[in-house]
Amino acid sequence: MEWFWVLLIFFVVIVGSLWFGYLTEEKMVGPEAARRNSRSATPLFLFWLPLSGFALFFVVEQLGRYGWVSFHILYAVSISAWWMSWFFRKQEAGSLLADVGRTPQSKFLFWIGLLQVALVVFQTWLFFTSTLTRSPEYSSLYLEISRLVLWWSIAGFTIAVGLNKLEFRENGICLVHSLMRWQRINSYTWETDKSNVLTIRFKPRFPLLPSFASLAIPANHQEVVSRILAERLVGKRL
Repeated sequence: MEWFWVLLIFFVVIVGSLWFGYLTEEKMVGPEAARRNSRSATPLFLFWLPLSGFALFFVVEQLGRYGWVSFHILYAVSISAWWMSWFFRKQEAGSLLADVGRTPQSKFLFWIGLLQVALVVFQTWLFFTSTLTRSPEYSSLYLEISRLVLWWSIAGFTIAVGLNKLEFRENGICLVHSLMRWQRINSYTWETDKSNVLTIRFKPRFPLLPSFASLAIPANHQEVVSRILAERLVGKRL
């Protein structure tokens, strides 16, 4: 019976995340692009995330007493290394063609990051106050510390992504601390219901991962971006 409630809560969280993501994206890029992107992201939420979640739970449980501590630390180190190494990875992108600035999506993520920081500050305060009033076991103490390290890393990563700018460069498009090379892009189009929204269809790194990205381009950059895309993606406009 316990597993039933766990699965039910997991399902509600997944469906709620999809619905919230759709409503948020609809405001930013329009209903047509939001529907397309949601359909593209559905396998990620309904297949990859549940599968990886159950696999992770099984593996960590097999590691024994400090399994979750190890996972928290490794995950925190990996995401911190990812966004801190962007300065070096960005060198592969080549010379700058157009700096579009922060997109509505990145600004939204920035505020999400600030909310995460507020929650982690509260969790940190609870941890220190409870630690001063009791003497937890070492395993419990390590688990709580590692969990805080993980949450601080996630909050820092979200803020870093929120501060990231959308750039069109010689070798591809820089967004969310990643380089999407021109070769990965299958096609692009400007949305009809929201003319400043650029939708890109690209090759996902793994099957069933999202293959669309919609970006709101400021009006003063739209002409420059259109010219760059026409030069770099010849014959790929829909």
